[in-house]
Amino acid sequence: MEDKTKTTDSKIVLGLDVGTTTIKAIVISGNGNILGSSRVKTVIKVPEPHLEEVDHNQLWESVINTLKLCIKDANVQPSDMKCMGLCTFRASFITWSKQTGIPFHNIITWKDRRAENLAKQWDNGVQLQLLRLISGPAYMITRNKIHQLHRNYHLDTTLCNVKLSWMLKNNLEVSQAAKKNDL
Repeated sequence: MEDKTKTTDSKIVLGLDVGTTTIKAIVISGNGNILGSSRVKTVIKVPEPHLEEVDHNQLWESVINTLKLCIKDANVQPSDMKCMGLCTFRASFITWSKQTGIPFHNIITWKDRRAENLAKQWDNGVQLQLLRLISGPAYMITRNKIHQLHRNYHLDTTLCNVKLSWMLKNNLEVSQAAKKNDL
């Protein structure tokens, strides 16, 4: 069993993983012992099939709650920690007003497929088709792996630029904010 009593270790670190399904935190001593941990489920909203969102305010409250639970479990103070490691949603997406700081919509997670048609359209576009066509022979001649990567490159909805383009075309508030340089 691990000793949960307060440590005098001066190298305590905190790790935070804000994931699509769970938010996890861990406090580790300088010698690698786990002093405390916690996990809170991420609340996912599915407004329609293949759409997946997270309310930013709810996420923030869950992150704060996870950290408080972890620090309590570790029996340490926030000031005892020397650093923090952070891992967050990959390819999740949100836009907000530069003027107010208020988001225009929920966080769109990496699993959301609303921009799928746009991604397919871009992926089948002339530029990427040409890149793939040229990259095959270029790899055969040079054996440079970058050409092999280009030959196999495909766009999908996990890329934030695809989601942003979709949002600019489909969300009037976001589109207007962009025109006003407020995005």
